[in-house]
Amino acid sequence: MRFIVLTISLVFLIGCQPEPARKLTEQERVADMYWLFSKFDHNYAPRTLKEKLHGFDYERLKDKYLEEAKADQENPEFFQLMHKFIAEFKDAHTSGSIQISTLPGRSKIAYLGFSGVRDGKNLVVKKILPSIRTEDLNIIEKASAYPIKEGDIIMELDERPLFIALQEDILPYRNLGNDESNKSGLLNGLFTRYSHKTPMPKKDMALLKVKRGKREFEVEIPWVTKDFVTFREEQKEAIRKKAARASGDSEYDRDITEGQFEILKTMTELISRGLISFEKITQILSTEKDFSKIQTAFYQNMEAYDVRDNFRLPQEEYLWPMIGMFEAYFGAATDEKEKKTPFEELKEKRFVPEDSYPVEKAATFPAYITFKKNEAGEREMIGVINISTFNPVGNADDILKEYKATLKHFADFGVKKLVLDLIDNGGGSLELGYKMSQALTTKKIELAKIQYALNENWIDNFHSSSLNAAGDFEKEIARRTYVELNDQRDQGLKLSKPYSLHSLYPFKIVENTELMIDDKPWEFEVVLVTNELCASMCDIFTAMFSDNKLGKFIGTQTMGAGGNVTTHIQAPNSSLVLRQTESLFVRTNDEKSYIENNGIKPDIETEIMNERNKKFQPSMTKAFEVLVPGPKETEKTEEAEPETETLAKAN
Repeated sequence: MRFIVLTISLVFLIGCQPEPARKLTEQERVADMYWLFSKFDHNYAPRTLKEKLHGFDYERLKDKYLEEAKADQENPEFFQLMHKFIAEFKDAHTSGSIQISTLPGRSKIAYLGFSGVRDGKNLVVKKILPSIRTEDLNIIEKASAYPIKEGDIIMELDERPLFIALQEDILPYRNLGNDESNKSGLLNGLFTRYSHKTPMPKKDMALLKVKRGKREFEVEIPWVTKDFVTFREEQKEAIRKKAARASGDSEYDRDITEGQFEILKTMTELISRGLISFEKITQILSTEKDFSKIQTAFYQNMEAYDVRDNFRLPQEEYLWPMIGMFEAYFGAATDEKEKKTPFEELKEKRFVPEDSYPVEKAATFPAYITFKKNEAGEREMIGVINISTFNPVGNADDILKEYKATLKHFADFGVKKLVLDLIDNGGGSLELGYKMSQALTTKKIELAKIQYALNENWIDNFHSSSLNAAGDFEKEIARRTYVELNDQRDQGLKLSKPYSLHSLYPFKIVENTELMIDDKPWEFEVVLVTNELCASMCDIFTAMFSDNKLGKFIGTQTMGAGGNVTTHIQAPNSSLVLRQTESLFVRTNDEKSYIENNGIKPDIETEIMNERNKKFQPSMTKAFEVLVPGPKETEKTEEAEPETETLAKAN
């Protein structure tokens, strides 16, 4: 049954109408705006909250955008108008996307040729487009003179600091609802523009202020504007040639048929809509060469639509995930290097102290034990777990079992201090996240509450569970919730009363009885480290961690994407697909506050947004210091040797 559901989902998505070629009429534009309004009228859970937070009148807002839709305009202008309406709600989960046609002549892309990551007020270049030849091949085709290199720091665009440019060019069309999250999550949008999303650049040339090492300089480079279909084909071919050069085989024939190419493009669409994770797709493509097996694995790993369990942030960009998929596919045949361990991969993106010893069996969430001297000059052990997503590849039960085994491993060694690294965690499975938080303690934790949008999605979910849940007790709980939600809707309410998460997962959130040593509960002293890109389930996990006083939270305020997401396909004329928040999470702290647009504030704030090039060493070091305060400067202590032999033997 699951395979049938997945197959239907894929076929349905492929069969969706792409953006139209002809200019939409006024009547068609008005019809699409009414379609968009209807979704916010009947499905959008935070609507009243947003009016209060952002100071607008919803009905007047609709009138304003309807009048603008009636004005004569080209299709891209109308698509941008729809994105502007959605951005008014400043919601990380709520966004629109236009399915790009496979035919040329409809969408354009304008690009400067690089992408990167935020570091403080700037952007550090991490990737150059495959079609830009920067390497010296020592053959007829020489290296490109492209002036931007990996590692360059981009400081200004057209004599504007990047954050000013972001405010002017991008945020009117996409807004995550958190200032720091916008800066970290949307900065790449300045350098790659899509005609169906944001306006094309007004100038032919872009003036960049660049820092390379200690040298600062200005460089003017052209905006390259192309038909998107042509551009996509060029990048695919450039990646294929790059793989051929890497393999040393000029006859390299690992190619993609037209049908396979269409499937890869569809995967990219699904990633951008949050229906499947980029991590899952790229892992499949990088480890499997047989395309029929790739397609089977894709079906198996794609999440069937479930209104209960879509708590992750969608991929904001279309281009770079697509390139990542092509690189993973073509690179699989040429990667002769020994596969890195999860711990080795972790060390490439995080600061890890030298005297650290990995937990070998921690594959999904890399973990290690390190040491720090306390005030008495004695070494204490600290356990560290990197939780990069709540949507990892693999079976959820097996992943939870592995996570619990890591905690037990720490306890067996006498580790009482624990750091949870959730930096850049974009969310995932609500059920897995709640079970992982409960696994930290043998005590029963208090779950956050949820308010459901009183729409067909949620009511149908509980109706279905009342008929098909695992057992009689689960069916009865679902039946009662179903009846109550109907009653509340009949009263004219748009949002339900707060419900415990047990209404979604009855009897599934239980204490970690395995966390026992000598028949006594083992309790950790925990520090959680995360940042402004902690979203959705990561927001919820951090809220529950703080509200249950499971430890200290270090870093910066989380994004504030506090609800599930439902995908609505699609506006009848423009082909817009809408992702929308359809629940609200209520915290259990004294403030009784919503997570949405508020996020969770840290106990100890750090400048973690400035630390990416340092692998977040300052914040991680601060976490270690909070758990194990170091010796006073006036004291001199001898270095104690780490328990190398014991740890190595256990691993």
